Amino acid sequence: VISLLLVFRTNTAYERWWEGRKLWGQLVNTSRNLALKLDAWLPERHAARTLLANQLTRFPVALKDHLRDQPWDEPGHIVHGPNAVSAVLFAQIETLCRQGELTSWQLLCLNQELSALADICGGCERIKRTPIPYSYNLFIKKFIFAYILAMPFVFAPEFGYWTCLFTT
Repeated sequence: VISLLLVFRTNTAYERWWEGRKLWGQLVNTSRNLALKLDAWLPERHAARTLLANQLTRFPVALKDHLRDQPWDEPGHIVHGPNAVSAVLFAQIETLCRQGELTSWQLLCLNQELSALADICGGCERIKRTPIPYSYNLFIKKFIFAYILAMPFVFAPEFGYWTCLFTT
């Protein structure tokens, strides 16, 4: 029974790790797709390319800092880092569209990628803020405690005083 409880705990940890791994892969793919589209649609020496590239590389760092509860400081105040980076990306792309550098169709394509960044952030926050249910933790701890208390009584008839050594 103890092994079943520990397997449950291990499976829960693995599920959380695997979901995080999928979100990281999604972040890599989304960033790559966004970068490829911007590279194809903006002229080679366009001034916005550097700003957009810098913001794209800042997003994973901002997400990491946010998930580790490290404050993200924009000039003058602390902000939600991933949202701050996304806001700059959205604003710059909107400006490019208003200036005629990007078409409305291209804006729709980029909007999908930018929205995916917020979804990835939300998924990571969900993993962080969703603990293993308290009742499962409590049950596992109580069961292990009862198991350890009962162990000496099971070993005593067979091993005598050596039981103290085995159960310790």
